[in-house]
Amino acid sequence: MPPTGRAVRSCSVRSRTGTLFLDRLGNARPGRLDVRHRLGAARVDLHGRWRADAEIDLDLAFASGELRLPNDVRIEGLGLPIVFPTKREIPPPTLQIGAHSSLGGIRVSY
Repeated sequence: MPPTGRAVRSCSVRSRTGTLFLDRLGNARPGRLDVRHRLGAARVDLHGRWRADAEIDLDLAFASGELRLPNDVRIEGLGLPIVFPTKREIPPPTLQIGAHSSLGGIRVSY
C-alpha cells in the first residue's frame, strides 16, 4: 500500500473471529491506531512511512498476535524505549505502543 496523501487522524479496527492481517499501517500515518481482536490470530505490521508521533493500542483476547515494528522510528511503551539507528537529520517519530493479550501472547518482531 503506498502512503496516503494526508495523515489519517485516527484508525480503529474491530475484529471478532478468524485471522486478522493488517499490513504497512505506517503508510496511513494515523495519529491514533486502536486495534481490538477477540478470537484467532492477529498480525499487525507497522512498517511504512511514519512522519509524526502516534499512539497505538493493540488489545487481543483469546488470540495470539504478532506486532511487526518499523526500524526508522522510536518505540516507547513495550518495556524499554527502543531507538533504531537512523540517518535522519531530525529526530524520528515516536510510536507510543500499548499491547495487551489476555490469552495467547504477542510476539514482537522488527
